[in-house]
Amino acid sequence: MKVFKGISLFLLMLIFIAGCDLGQPRDCEVNTGNTVDEELFSTYFSSMRLMDETGFEGVSHDEDEAIFAPASPLSISFDAIKDGSIVLCIQSRTGSKFTPATLHETFEAGSSTINISNYMNGSYVVRVIVEDTLVKNLPFGTD
Repeated sequence: MKVFKGISLFLLMLIFIAGCDLGQPRDCEVNTGNTVDEELFSTYFSSMRLMDETGFEGVSHDEDEAIFAPASPLSISFDAIKDGSIVLCIQSRTGSKFTPATLHETFEAGSSTINISNYMNGSYVVRVIVEDTLVKNLPFGTD
């Protein structure tokens, strides 16, 4: 009887997992084509850059992809013109639908830094979303 209950529980878990959407979070799907809204960006920010913990902005690569050392802690530094909230979707650029990280932050006018963790070898992009609209793409890689 215990074996039957165990198998039944296992099958229920499989059914539940199969019904779950393991793709990217909804916040990363809103208007995240390759076209950024530069006007909305300039309403909120005067500057934004991706850097490592020392302030290094990476070695430039084709497609303006900044290259950092693997497992180097990265952050986004920006100067905000006004208060707001931001969604950062860090996505693989290799065609995978997997989103390594999605961060939700609020910010005040002035200079701010948001840590986005570290990433193993690969090619990624940080999609910066404000008001459900893509305002900036920050491509980077680790090598």
